[in-house]
Amino acid sequence: MKKLTGIIAAFLIAGIFFSGCTPEDKELLLGPENTWCKTELSYKNADGETEITSLDVWVYYTDSEKKESGKTLKPGLTVVLACKGGSNTTLSKALNGCYVMKTFEKDKSDSELEGVNWKSSRATWAALYWAKADFRKSENQETKNPFLYTGSELGDFSSIKDNFSWKRLLAAYLLS
Repeated sequence: MKKLTGIIAAFLIAGIFFSGCTPEDKELLLGPENTWCKTELSYKNADGETEITSLDVWVYYTDSEKKESGKTLKPGLTVVLACKGGSNTTLSKALNGCYVMKTFEKDKSDSELEGVNWKSSRATWAALYWAKADFRKSENQETKNPFLYTGSELGDFSSIKDNFSWKRLLAAYLLS
């Protein structure tokens, strides 16, 4: 079975290279670059209780530094999250209408994902992009950034540290 899968994968890759891979084909396969993709997640608080917060999550991948609405986005995977309206959970109260933004810098490990062997790269973005059907819907892809829709940025993470974990957010994303 492994040999058959390897042969099929080799034919597909060879077909792409021999037929000519346009930039549009590359973006289709690897996920869009310099485009915000939005999804909704149900996030279970870090205390392990049954309290679930509905989050809007925007993800943006870039290979080079970009400026968006006065914010500098470093190369890598930038994640912006905000509580959906009507949430009345510990996390939504701690965020108090603000959004959280984090960039997982390209080709660097991140201490926030302790215990997870993961580095932000174009291949990682492709895997995350294909894992979530919402990202592939055109209505969830936009060049406008989420800063236009949300409140101000939460500058001090200490107010949410007890109720939020990037590792738990990644798990919620992969399991949804």
